[in-house]
Amino acid sequence: MLKKYFDDNNINLKKFAQKYGLDYMSLFRVVNGYYSEKYIAKSNTKAVYKKLLELNIIHELPDILK
Repeated sequence: MLKKYFDDNNINLKKFAQKYGLDYMSLFRVVNGYYSEKYIAKSNTKAVYKKLLELNIIHELPDILK
């Protein structure tokens, strides 16, 4: 779902990460769905999810952050 959003809106992941001060690889993994329910989120991943929530790209935080 996130990958489709970024593709549909022609958003460059590297530029997005730079603009909002996010870790590029964490953003890449989140957008491409590489994190599973068993993953324990680190601070970079949490920052990515929180920024996506703040920008209303996602509507709730995933279970790995709760």
